[in-house]
Amino acid sequence: MDGLMILRLSFLLVVLYLGGNLGESCNCSPMHPQQQFCDADFVIRGRVVAKKDSFLPLNNQLDSGDSYIDYNVTVERIFKGHQNIKIQTNIAITTAKENGRCGVNDLNVRDTYLFAGKGKRMFEIKNCDWVIGYKKLSRKQRQGVRHMYKQYCNSCKISPCYDEESCNQDDSNTCMWDLSSMMYGDLDCESIYSRCLRTAEGTCKWLRSKEVRSCFEGRKHARLSRLINP
Repeated sequence: MDGLMILRLSFLLVVLYLGGNLGESCNCSPMHPQQQFCDADFVIRGRVVAKKDSFLPLNNQLDSGDSYIDYNVTVERIFKGHQNIKIQTNIAITTAKENGRCGVNDLNVRDTYLFAGKGKRMFEIKNCDWVIGYKKLSRKQRQGVRHMYKQYCNSCKISPCYDEESCNQDDSNTCMWDLSSMMYGDLDCESIYSRCLRTAEGTCKWLRSKEVRSCFEGRKHARLSRLINP
């Protein structure tokens, strides 16, 4: 596969994986949940109790400016940002109203979510942040946000890859995140079941639990099947 073809395939995979819309100005690069956790200023489990529109005037002119959504969220558990947030209090989490400005406008009142966002006094979320219904988290992801992800935030890097050559790069400080078959509907084994950790030998590797090995094996068989029956 030549370089141009790999570049085109990589771009297509990013768009398909993220459900991107080329007509919108908000574009996000793939980011593993562990990296989302590490890059966030706060990570909480919270229940949305109210949702209202707000408006930020431009230069104090009420006829121009940007519209936002303020989510009133009851903090049920804090995984990161304890110094700025208190448990069982209500906080306002703000987002842009429009999708094109990376707004998260589809959260439901009374539902509970994992919020991984930015801010230490004013809290903000965007489409590129990790915001997901808490019940949708896998068992390994819940373990990650509770205890495991934080252990390797300053130790290992997670890098997306889109073809066999780049996914087989050997870097002791990086876990390669294989997105090469997401366009075919294969499972994202690394996000759902694994985390990147530094081993006793000093290299960064994906956790190889029974669930991860089984997922990798299933993904391998799916790829072989596509080669045999294209």
